Amino acid sequence: MRHQLSFILNSFLNSYSQIFFSKNKIFGLLLLIVSFFDVYSGLAGVIAIFTSVSLSLLLGFNRSNIQNGYYSFNNVFIGLALGVSYNFNVQFVFFLIFASILTLFFTITIENILEKYLLPYLSFPFMISIWLVVLSGHEFKSLEISDRGIYVLNDLYGIGGIQAVSLYEQINNLAIPIPIITYFKSLGAILFQYNIIAGVIIAIGLLIHSRIAFLLSIVGFFFTYNYYKFIGADITHLNYLYIGFNFILTSIAIGSFFTIPNISSFFTIILFIPITSIILSGFSSLLSIFGLPIYSMPFNMAVLLFLFVLRSGHSNKFIKIPHIQLYSPEQNLYNYVNNSKRFNNFFYAPIDFPFFGEWKISQGNNGNHTHKGDWQYALDFNIVDNTDNQFKGEGLVLDDYYCYNKPVLAPIDGLVIEIIDSVKDNNIGDVNIEENWGNAVIIKYSESLYASLNHLRTDKIKVKVGDIVKKGNIIGYVGNSGRSPYPHLHFQLQKYPHIGSETIYYPIANYIVKTDNKYTLKLFDIPKENETVMNIVSDSSMIKAYNFTPGQKLIVLSTNKVNLEWEILTDAYNNTYIYCRETNSSAYFINTDNIFMFTSFYGNKKSHLFYFFLANYKILKSFYQDIEYDDSLPLTLFNNKIMLMLQDIFAPFYIFTKSKYQCKYNQCEKYLNNSKINMESSITVKILGNTLKKINFKIGIIDNKINYSYILNKTLYSFIIDNK
Repeated sequence: MRHQLSFILNSFLNSYSQIFFSKNKIFGLLLLIVSFFDVYSGLAGVIAIFTSVSLSLLLGFNRSNIQNGYYSFNNVFIGLALGVSYNFNVQFVFFLIFASILTLFFTITIENILEKYLLPYLSFPFMISIWLVVLSGHEFKSLEISDRGIYVLNDLYGIGGIQAVSLYEQINNLAIPIPIITYFKSLGAILFQYNIIAGVIIAIGLLIHSRIAFLLSIVGFFFTYNYYKFIGADITHLNYLYIGFNFILTSIAIGSFFTIPNISSFFTIILFIPITSIILSGFSSLLSIFGLPIYSMPFNMAVLLFLFVLRSGHSNKFIKIPHIQLYSPEQNLYNYVNNSKRFNNFFYAPIDFPFFGEWKISQGNNGNHTHKGDWQYALDFNIVDNTDNQFKGEGLVLDDYYCYNKPVLAPIDGLVIEIIDSVKDNNIGDVNIEENWGNAVIIKYSESLYASLNHLRTDKIKVKVGDIVKKGNIIGYVGNSGRSPYPHLHFQLQKYPHIGSETIYYPIANYIVKTDNKYTLKLFDIPKENETVMNIVSDSSMIKAYNFTPGQKLIVLSTNKVNLEWEILTDAYNNTYIYCRETNSSAYFINTDNIFMFTSFYGNKKSHLFYFFLANYKILKSFYQDIEYDDSLPLTLFNNKIMLMLQDIFAPFYIFTKSKYQCKYNQCEKYLNNSKINMESSITVKILGNTLKKINFKIGIIDNKINYSYILNKTLYSFIIDNK
C-alpha cells in the first residue's frame, strides 16, 4: 500500500515538475500549489493527470515512465487551460476526461514518431489537443465560458479572503520595474496564472531545482525584452499577453537540459531568441486566421529545430549533449566534466602490451629512426638490465640480447588474418631493407582495427591464418628479421589489414610505468619513448575480494553492530550496481580484469554504501609497492551545500571547486593461497585551492575479503565485506 501511494504521489508531482524538465518533488509541489490559485483550474489539472495515469496503467505502459510524469505533463496543460476557460460543472468534467484521453493518445503517438529521430515530443500533444478543443468548443452548448481571471481581486478574495487581496495590492504598489513584473507574470502564465505572486513562487521553485536553469530563465527573458525594444517588435506581446514564457522555456531547454550548460549554450540561447521571435510572430499571424491561441508553439518549434539540426550534424567541441539525462543541469554538467576526465578514452578497445614482464620502449611515437609520416604511431620494445644495457657480454650474437626469443603475446582478442614466417633473422648490425617488416602477424579486432607484430623469429610463429586468439596467447617469439639491426619487437595498430599499412593513434588500456623503482598507473594512455612499461598482473586475493557478480549478496559486518546486506544487480541497460535496500541506494561500477571503478552513486549520502563507494572509488586489483594514483569525483557527490549552490551559478563558466580521490598501496604479505594487502585512500574537497573537507579511509584485503574503516564525526566505523 505504501509503495502504491508513493507511486501515485510521484506520478502527480513529476507531472508538474516535468514542465520545467525537472524531477524535483519540492518544485512539483510548489507548481501544484500555484495551479490552485484558480481552484477550479487546479482541480481540472488534477483530474487530467489522474485520467492519464490511470489509463496509462490500464494500457500497460512503462511504469517508470508513468511515475516520472512523461505521459501526463501534457495533461497538466490541458487541464489547466480548460479549467481556466470554462465553468466547472458535470458536463465540463465529462468533457475534460475525454480531452485528457485524447491528449494521452497524442502523447503516445507523437512520442513514437519523433523518437525515431531522437527528438522529444515536448508539449506538442497539448497544442494539438487544445486547438481541437478550441475549434470544436462552440459545438458543445453545455460548456459555459468562464469569466474567472477577468476580475482578479474577486478571484483572490475567493482564494484567501481580504488578506490575499491586501497582499496583491501591496505588491502592486511596490515600485517594481515593468520588465521584472512581466518576467514573473510570464512564469505564472506557464500555469495559466497571470499574476506576479504565482510567478514569484514558480521562480523560487525553479531556483530550488536548478540555479543554472533559473539563471538561464533570467538571461533568456531579459535578452528577449531588450531585443524586442531594439528591433521595434510589439512589446505588448510580452507586457500584456505574457507569451514571454516561450523564451523562458526555450532558454532552459536549449541552454541547460538538452545540452551541457556552458558558455557556448548561453551564446546559443542568444542566437536562438531572434529565431524564436520570428516563429512567434509568424505563427501568431497564421493562427489568428483560425482564432487559435499560440500558447507554447514557438518554444516547441525552436527547440525541435535546434535539436534536429544539432543531431543531424557531426559532433562539435562547443555544444555537448548529455549522454545520461539526470534531470538537473548541474548534475548533467558535473557528471559530464568528471566523466570526460575519467572515461574520455574508454571507447577504445582494451589493448595490452604484447609481452610478459618489464620492457623498455626504445622508440616511441614519432621516433627519431623509423617511426615517421604514415608510420609514426608505433612502438619498439626491448629488455634492458640494471645498467640500461639490452644485451649481456659483448652483444655480438642474437642470444646475447635479453629480449631475443622471448614470447610475443596477442595484445587483444581477434582473428589472425596474415602471417609472414620466412624471413631469416639478421646478424647483429645488419638490416633487410627488401623485407623490412620481417616476420609478422596481423590480428583483426574489427573492420577498422588491426594489430601488427613485427621482426619475429623465423619458424617460431605459433599461429596460422584463420586462428582465433585470445589476449595473452603466445603467437610467436622475438627475433631480428627485416629492418632490425638488433633484436626488438615492433608493435603498431592500423586501420587496414595489410602488413606495412599506415599506423593509427591508439592508447594502451591499463599498464604500469616503472621509474627508479617507483610505479605509476596508466589508463588508456600513450606510452612514451624510454619508459619502462609492463602489463598489470592482478593479485588473486584482490580479484576474489572484488568479485561482484549479478545476483550475489554481500554481507556487511560491522564492529559497530550495524550489519547489512547488499545485492549486486543490473539495470535495463546491463549496467551493474550494488544496491542497499535499507537506504534505497545504488552504487554503479565497472569491473575489469585489472581495475575496479565506481562510476556513479544514487541515494542516501549518509549511508554506509556511500562511504564504501568513496573508499573504493578506484581500485587497482594488483600490488605495486608505494604506488599512488588519483581520480576525480562529481561535485554533487561530496560538497558543502551552500558552497555547491554558489558553484552552481558559476559552473557553466568556471568550476572553482574540486573533488579528488587518492589511493596508495602500503604493504603486501604473500601467503600460500592468498595475500594480505594494506592500502589507504582519501577524498578531498578544495575550493580555490583551499581544503574544505577531507575523509581518510584504511582498506585491507584479508582472507580475500575487503576490510575498510574511516572516522566520521569522531566515530570510528569498521566494516568487513564478505562476498561469499
